[in-house]
Amino acid sequence: MTGPYLLGIDVGTTMLKSMLIDADGKIVHEASYPYSVKHPNPLWAEQDPNDWWVGLKETVNKVTKGVSVKDVVSIGIDCLCPSLIAVDVEGKPQGNAIIWMDHRSVEQAEWIRKNVGEDLVFKVAGNSVAAGAFSATSILWLKENRPKLFERTRSFLHANGYLTLKLTGKATMDWTNASFTLLFDIRKRSWSEKLCELMDLPIEKLPALLPSWKVVGEVTLEAAREVGLASGTPVIAGGADTPCAAVGAGAVKVGSALDSSGTSTVLGVCTDNPVTDRRVMIRCHVVPDRWMYIAPSNFTGGSLRWFKEHFGQVESLSAEMFNLNPYELLDSEAEKSEPGAGGLIFLPYLAGERAPIWDPNAKGMLFGLTLNHTRSDVIRSILEGGAYALRHNIETIEDLGVHIESIKVTGGPAKSRLWRKIKADVTGKKVVLPAVKEASAFGSAILSGFGIGLYKDLTQASEELVSIEDEISPNPEIHERYSLLFDLYKKLYNPELMRRLNDILIRS
Repeated sequence: MTGPYLLGIDVGTTMLKSMLIDADGKIVHEASYPYSVKHPNPLWAEQDPNDWWVGLKETVNKVTKGVSVKDVVSIGIDCLCPSLIAVDVEGKPQGNAIIWMDHRSVEQAEWIRKNVGEDLVFKVAGNSVAAGAFSATSILWLKENRPKLFERTRSFLHANGYLTLKLTGKATMDWTNASFTLLFDIRKRSWSEKLCELMDLPIEKLPALLPSWKVVGEVTLEAAREVGLASGTPVIAGGADTPCAAVGAGAVKVGSALDSSGTSTVLGVCTDNPVTDRRVMIRCHVVPDRWMYIAPSNFTGGSLRWFKEHFGQVESLSAEMFNLNPYELLDSEAEKSEPGAGGLIFLPYLAGERAPIWDPNAKGMLFGLTLNHTRSDVIRSILEGGAYALRHNIETIEDLGVHIESIKVTGGPAKSRLWRKIKADVTGKKVVLPAVKEASAFGSAILSGFGIGLYKDLTQASEELVSIEDEISPNPEIHERYSLLFDLYKKLYNPELMRRLNDILIRS
């Protein structure tokens, strides 16, 4: 095979993935590198940035095997959001990264509401204040609790910006990641001097801003030797994982919807008019002159993983012995249960919840349990709970006047046909599976090709390079049953009870 080749890198919650494609969108090689989320305190969630760098080196080495690295013409990196990392003047990390599921900065979020004003933040940044979901609250926590670290910090970056810095020596942040800071004016596409001043955060500690498709710089000689790439290879600014996944799934036109799932489920809907709403987030898109509604559910796929780790010993052992996928075995068990799981309803709030309720104190729940329920019902209820969370956010965005006919699905959970069928029946929308499941890395590769001019139009390139593997239409009768259960699902969330439980846990 001969180039040109495009390299896409996706920094996720549980692993880093690299993908090498040719100009026609054909995957040459792909590889992944797993790592863990660290929880040094109950509300904390961190990652070691060295894991990202080691993962990049190992996966890039694998995906470029057998090809000339000189034929790799561009690199694009996307990441989980936010994934805040502080670096000093030499670009060295000043501790672990604070990621999206971290809730340590609740007090700082409340301070912003009282002293800056949520209305002002919402007007400028387009998003409501939420602890950990935006970098500003975590930066304030570091300033108050790690003052020496804060003083040493030259730049606050996100994961893709950190890896771009390692490759090029230049500290930057793309518009999509900046949209997750509460310090960025989403309409002017610039840092807000007013918000930085009111939060008493030095604007000089924020990196240079670039649109996602712009070339940041080239791979340095030092980085080339360490990573195994050719020096001088262009690296674009990159983007957040969901808008890059939209490119990799062909969901780039206005009104297009994407369910990008892994540990969490993130619903992204493309728009050309950034109307703001406090229940969902709005961010700049990697597509020029577009924005994206973002409605993330914290722990949908994570809830199934939690079940597997604590109650799925049979599936895990069988998978290990017979070289099977434990999640496929869980699907087989769940298929023994009828739609609706015998009236069992699961709230997937095991790590708090973001959209549309925005409550870090939210707790998971298994409602309706009786002696008649089986293990199969419990597993199916977890799958249905993730679908209910998705429907909750679909309805929220459709309240803003956006009609969604179908949903492209990507990520690990998208490999489950049962889960896709449940999502179609719960939401009442057609669920479409692109041929490339890991759409974020694929989209980052396509985006990098647009950044160097290989593709003239990003929307056209996305639609032409993405092929469809499967489509599932909803069953009207099953959808009607799910709608009745969904009404109960929404009523089960009781913020006062969950806050009181959280207070008890903190005092004990």
